[in-house]
Amino acid sequence: MSSTPRKKLFFRLLFLGFCTLVLNILTSGCSKVAEENNLEERADGLVYKIGSKTPFTGIRIKFHEELEGRRKAYEFHYEGGLLNGPSETYYLHGITESKGEYIVIPQKGSVKHGTFYSWRKNGTLVHKKSYKHGELHGPQILYHDKWTEEKREVVGNGNQPEEDAIVQEEIHYVNGLKDGPYERLQRDGSLLETGSYRNGQFDGEQVYYFPSIRGLAVKDHLGFNRPGEFPASAEGFTRAKARANSLYESIPLSRNPEKKPASVAGFDADAKLLTIVWNTEQDEAISWNDISKPRPKYRRVWQNGKVIKTSWHDPQDQRFLFQKNPSSGLSSQ
Repeated sequence: MSSTPRKKLFFRLLFLGFCTLVLNILTSGCSKVAEENNLEERADGLVYKIGSKTPFTGIRIKFHEELEGRRKAYEFHYEGGLLNGPSETYYLHGITESKGEYIVIPQKGSVKHGTFYSWRKNGTLVHKKSYKHGELHGPQILYHDKWTEEKREVVGNGNQPEEDAIVQEEIHYVNGLKDGPYERLQRDGSLLETGSYRNGQFDGEQVYYFPSIRGLAVKDHLGFNRPGEFPASAEGFTRAKARANSLYESIPLSRNPEKKPASVAGFDADAKLLTIVWNTEQDEAISWNDISKPRPKYRRVWQNGKVIKTSWHDPQDQRFLFQKNPSSGLSSQ
């Protein structure tokens, strides 16, 4: 046989070997993906392919029955019959419902480890939870159901990214127990509650704040609302003060012999009166920053999970109203 036919035979065999290798790789890869109806969990707690004697290693998937099974419901990674690796679940309309990662620990089995996220059906982020070997550990964050249309359009109405989400509550855990400072925030980012935990119990000072002022209105000397609303902003407050001054000056002394002031009232998002933020007897220099800062509603002091003192404040935090000590009862000022 001449050298030319030998070379041709060599390259043919090389090509066939390469094709066989690629086919084996593809076949091997495909065999590691199994749908839910081809798997079963047995008495030993491990997952197997039906008919197999070897615990399943690969990706377990399931599709929603609706839409002719074209939308994935979940995807879990397994190793040796146990959850081990990334996991992700999906809503019917295609966006992610939750995702995180599992690891296998001897004597425990599959446990959550690292960061887990979950989203609402509308795409807004619900939780960011941190786990260590199956227990909550680190910051646990709850988010408000809020997402501007402008930012939503950027991601194509998919899942809200963490940087766009608005924190509602953040609590720290250590080995499964609440431990350290926590805070709850309103939708505008202002404080609603602060405090701390120790070994899973309240400990130290807890402060609850009045809701944020979301709108302003002017009241006359009799306390009745006058027509017109003003935004809860520096400009809105300036306009409301000017309107209150104008109203006060326009009322004849015969109708207001006691010279009661007109006032500016603050309301919450549901148009519920929160407090009188300013009146015409007060200094004009009082600014929006002065009245829009967090205003404590009550303070509690905890020790080992028990309240040892509670005090309440008026909406303007200008005076202490009363306090309660478990041992001495109520006192007021």
